[in-house]
Amino acid sequence: LERSCLAASCRGVPGKQVNGWHYPPADHGNYSTDYGYRAEMARHGLGTNLLADALYLSSNGTIEGSKPCTLRFEAGQLPPVHGFWSVTVYDSKGYLVQNTENRYALGDRSGLQPAEDGSTTIYLSPTSPELPAPHANWLPTPAV
Repeated sequence: LERSCLAASCRGVPGKQVNGWHYPPADHGNYSTDYGYRAEMARHGLGTNLLADALYLSSNGTIEGSKPCTLRFEAGQLPPVHGFWSVTVYDSKGYLVQNTENRYALGDRSGLQPAEDGSTTIYLSPTSPELPAPHANWLPTPAV
């Protein structure tokens, strides 16, 4: 194919970077009769929802799994969705990362525990965070 639909632009409609997160192009998932676009998307994951139905952000490697990282949402500031949201850890090939907790994603249905101030922090780290961080808010990442 002449272009990659996962690059910064696809079909003339660019994606964007915001605070280290890559947002897909505005026409993401709208194949119409562009079979090259459809084939490229299938190469990276069969089927892609329209942005009106699902938004997939990626960090493009800005988060290094071996180093502890947190994702904090202030009180009342969890992602505003009409369905669900989640944070999932994938390896460089797009596969889920194996871990001893058998925990591969955290989100609105995970039983996240807010802090006393109402904020919610997700801990991304190879090892469980120290107390008082709630174990339920820990998403294991690879050590290497």
